[in-house]
Amino acid sequence: MLTATGTIDLPLALNPKRGLMEINRQSGKRSVTHYRVLECFKAHTLVEIDLETGRQHQIRAHFRAVGFPLVGDTLYGKGKPLLLSAMKRRFNLNRSGEEQPLMERTCLHSLQLGFQHPLTDETLQIEAPLAKDFEVTLKMLRRFAPARVV
Repeated sequence: MLTATGTIDLPLALNPKRGLMEINRQSGKRSVTHYRVLECFKAHTLVEIDLETGRQHQIRAHFRAVGFPLVGDTLYGKGKPLLLSAMKRRFNLNRSGEEQPLMERTCLHSLQLGFQHPLTDETLQIEAPLAKDFEVTLKMLRRFAPARVV
């Protein structure tokens, strides 16, 4: 289980053979991810992340390195979609016999981005609400895989 708040400070470098970012203490660039646990479910954790550095695939590589890969991440995780049948008792398939995943992508959302405008030097803040699939996924986790106390 992740601690309630923490920092992942692990250097990242591209592994040219695999084409993925990996922890590399010899030649990796400094990479720092701060996190805060918002909710814990039976087998999943919702975290808020603040990036101190902005390396390629930093969030995905860091959380894989500490044993918490992102749901649906085909590169750094198991790539398995989140299914309602995995958390709901007596789940019934629809007539087609195939279950649709709650989310068919990497479970990652950027709620807020901030940066300096390159010409005006103005600080810009952009916010984006959660996508519908993310909202539905959280609703189902809260209902069928109740949160533990953090």
